[in-house]
Amino acid sequence: MRVALVAFKSLTIYALQLANALSKLTEVHFFISDKALNRYLELVDPGIQLHLTKTFRWRNPSGLYISLQLVREIKQIQCQVAHLVLSEPWFNLCIPFIKSFPLVTTVHDVKYHIGDRRSNIVPQAITDLATKFSSGLIVHGDVLKAQLCRAFKRNPDHVYVIPHMNSSFYRHWEKPGIQEETNRILFFGSIWEYKGLHYLMQAESLLAKHLDHFKIVIAGTGEDFTKYRKYIADPDHYEIMNEYIPDDRVAELFQKASVVVLPYLEASQSGVVPLAFAF
Repeated sequence: MRVALVAFKSLTIYALQLANALSKLTEVHFFISDKALNRYLELVDPGIQLHLTKTFRWRNPSGLYISLQLVREIKQIQCQVAHLVLSEPWFNLCIPFIKSFPLVTTVHDVKYHIGDRRSNIVPQAITDLATKFSSGLIVHGDVLKAQLCRAFKRNPDHVYVIPHMNSSFYRHWEKPGIQEETNRILFFGSIWEYKGLHYLMQAESLLAKHLDHFKIVIAGTGEDFTKYRKYIADPDHYEIMNEYIPDDRVAELFQKASVVVLPYLEASQSGVVPLAFAF
């Protein structure tokens, strides 16, 4: 079988790990942003056929031209199936009109989470086009499958549950000699209302009653962090990296952590959980 794996610039490591695994089973044509893949080229399985694409901000209509060009290329290659690893706004507009090959889309979240302003930049209706018109859908859990089938009246036989990736890819950047540190509590990932970070920070006083020493490590970007600073009782209990975290630093954070905490108000699936297990 000839498979087109379409990632654009989204979830690069997730998509690359999937492409490498699929290449052991079948012929893979990997469509991904040149900028997104540049730093990972040495980690691409040599059997993969790379198709590097340009990407634009979703408000730039050039994205529609790129998407139409990509659809034509998949058709010319005569791929038996295409897999969209994350819905892409301009590509989504093409999906209702794709008749030349079946398209499978991975739906990571059926609906946007509370306060996730990054996702909300794209109207939910545009994101939903991939869910409505793809031939098949992949989700990362049984609860998500039930939610999706109920919300979109999809046939359960066309929705497949595949566990989230194991994130062992990140161990490529693991450094020898870095040890776990006692009572080092890690919150990692994007910071939005639904992540419940304020509950972890409010627990600082409780932790202080029971532990002689501890460090709450907060690493990631998202909404303005100023709203969270009011929860800090003792700055010495915190290590805050409110910034983009490069891959080698991600590995170091998880190597040092003694526990990873996810105080989420709601969750569908999480890349942080398998990342914690990987380390």
